[in-house]
Amino acid sequence: YTPSIGSTAKVSALVSSSGLDATRTAPSPTESPSPGFTSTMATTLSSSVYTTGLDATRTAPLPTESFQSGTSSDDSGTLVSVTPTPSGISTTTTPPVQLPPQVQSPKVSSAAVSITQSSTQPVSSLLSSDILTSSGDIASSTTTLLYSSMGDSRFDYTWILILLLAIIIALILFCIIVFCVCICRRRCCTKSKKMSLQGEAIEHPLSTETTMIKPPMAPIEEKTEDLDKYLLDIEGSDDSPALKENAFFDQILAEMFGDYVTRCHSSDNRDFKHQFTVMQDCGAGFSTIAGSNTSLQKLNRYANIMPYDDNRVFLVAVEGHTEYKGDYINASYIDGYNFEHKFIATQGPLPNTTVDFWRMVWQERSQSIVMVTNLVEGNRIKCHKYWPETGTLSFGPFNVTITGQQILADYTTREFSVQLAESSEPALSVTQFHFTAWPDHGVPDYATSLLAFHKKVKKHHKGGMGPIIVHCSAGVGRTGTLITIDCVLEQLQEEKVVDIAGVIIHLRTQRMKMVQSLEQYIFIHDAILEVLTCGDTQIDACNLRRVTQKMTECDTQTNLNDFEKQFEVLEKVSVKPGEIARSEALRNPTKNRSDDYLPGDAWRVALRGDLQTYIHAVFVNGYKQQRAFIIAQSPMESTARDFWKMVHDRKCGVIVMLCDLVEDEQETCYQYWPQTGLIQFVGYTVDLMEEKVMEGFIMRKLSVYSEKAGSAHQVVQLHMTNWSPDGSCSHLATITSVIMRCLPFREERQQSCSGPLQ
Repeated sequence: YTPSIGSTAKVSALVSSSGLDATRTAPSPTESPSPGFTSTMATTLSSSVYTTGLDATRTAPLPTESFQSGTSSDDSGTLVSVTPTPSGISTTTTPPVQLPPQVQSPKVSSAAVSITQSSTQPVSSLLSSDILTSSGDIASSTTTLLYSSMGDSRFDYTWILILLLAIIIALILFCIIVFCVCICRRRCCTKSKKMSLQGEAIEHPLSTETTMIKPPMAPIEEKTEDLDKYLLDIEGSDDSPALKENAFFDQILAEMFGDYVTRCHSSDNRDFKHQFTVMQDCGAGFSTIAGSNTSLQKLNRYANIMPYDDNRVFLVAVEGHTEYKGDYINASYIDGYNFEHKFIATQGPLPNTTVDFWRMVWQERSQSIVMVTNLVEGNRIKCHKYWPETGTLSFGPFNVTITGQQILADYTTREFSVQLAESSEPALSVTQFHFTAWPDHGVPDYATSLLAFHKKVKKHHKGGMGPIIVHCSAGVGRTGTLITIDCVLEQLQEEKVVDIAGVIIHLRTQRMKMVQSLEQYIFIHDAILEVLTCGDTQIDACNLRRVTQKMTECDTQTNLNDFEKQFEVLEKVSVKPGEIARSEALRNPTKNRSDDYLPGDAWRVALRGDLQTYIHAVFVNGYKQQRAFIIAQSPMESTARDFWKMVHDRKCGVIVMLCDLVEDEQETCYQYWPQTGLIQFVGYTVDLMEEKVMEGFIMRKLSVYSEKAGSAHQVVQLHMTNWSPDGSCSHLATITSVIMRCLPFREERQQSCSGPLQ
């Protein structure tokens, strides 16, 4: 079929799921069909639509039909539709469409449709083979399929699907990138532990009860990679590069923690130093706009310690007292291990922030205040006194009344009743736990007292009592140490692992410089090790008989009872004589009976006013009073005068003597008191006033006169006579009796703030 120029005949091929519908548009009046028009439908086409386009393949042939010229259409341009079916070809006619005369039909060169059995080219190829000539003609080199503007057209969704797929992939990639950035940031923090020790604020830690002395430090080879064996492989691969890279900051299995700490202590705490250095920059970059405000600088104790804006405590105006409406206080909410905002970390109140401090207590309904500093340390004010010594004291609109107080050797507890003036609200009961044993510099020698203090706080604080307010001087060093120990102990209880660095890094995202010094960082490790090594040795009085009876039972596997096991633990964790500084003792060898147990410099008793201050004696804390006791070697003839000088200068009330003068035919103690009457020493005179022989001990009353001071001091000596040379005492009643004799003197000395027992 060859149409003349100007023919409007078109053929549209519509691909459906059932085959190929071929539609022919009859020629317009301007075209004349050429004789011999034959359309041979030898095949049907089936099509498959993919996201990439249209593809059509041939199927089995249909019976051949021929259309002679002029028999399939009339001169009016009637539309003839030819549809292949399984039984043949069906045709339909459609009235012609009249086109405006000015519209010229496109020129079609060659045959518009020629579908024969010999054609094997797929539809997609046919579509792509159409060539638009320069004159606008549509040229078809082979079989051509055209979409009719008047036929059944199909919209192509391929590009929309591709666009949607691209958007989804982009979103997934974005989420992956954000996740990786977060992980990298945390890794970065973990690996960058730098902490600036600027300004003054340097504080320290917390604990539970047991006797910790630095763990034994056997010499170990310097192989950092060996630390890997202590780490919990969270990622499940021993060869994980991340695990190796951050070996210092992964969780440590509880059973491996002792070995890990011992190794970190080796080589002058080399590994601890490295870890702390890497950690210093963690927490940098958080906003502190409020604390940096020039008008609020006077509310900060230290210019370089401020709360982050996103978790600082906002004070609300006090109802009925509009003059107290400022919202700033240098305090931050801190998460615990299991609870959000378990703590509030804050600085020690200033004179101009004391009212704000009580506003915060009232607003947050906090019933526990933990104070980890003394009011004055090293002649510097660390915290303004914000409570009354007795009675009631007003702080702005709040009336604070002290209702109780208990003073112990390492800490003091105070009970307060806080009432808002001119308010019908009930008074708020608040307990302050004041840890007083933190030294002016550094950290406590042992964590035992701080662990006991922490246990006391934890036992008191119940749910619904508001956040625990913790402060030292700056609210970052000692405060951070205490909170870190609390979090790590809870983690240890729940997960059986230790992640001290991880806890500190998290705390520093809530308040800057939490755990401020290397000493504090090491102290936390030693405190946790003490808990793991010694456990909880505290026994309630009501259970004492039952527990001690059980402790006498022998373990069949170890052949040891619990008393023996505990003593082995004490031997393991106690400081060895060579591990403490004792320079003064080494400089005075003639004043020591033995070199086995020399007094350490930190706790030794110094003689006052003499050029030679050394005596073989050390202070020991009691339960209710620091330096409640002096432990001394038995006097030698050359040190007897120094002994009496110490008794007089320190106002010792009782001397307990636990040895005889001679044991195993060797002198164990010089007789430093008179048999009767007086005995003279350089500058001192000792007078025996009374002597009584009791069951198991002798009680002597002595008077010591100092020529320089011009005053006499009375002391009681309790000389135990049934203590065997091997150091044991089978007469427990004697020990109890001696202790009971000491108690009245002890209470009298405590009330008068006098000297220790000896």
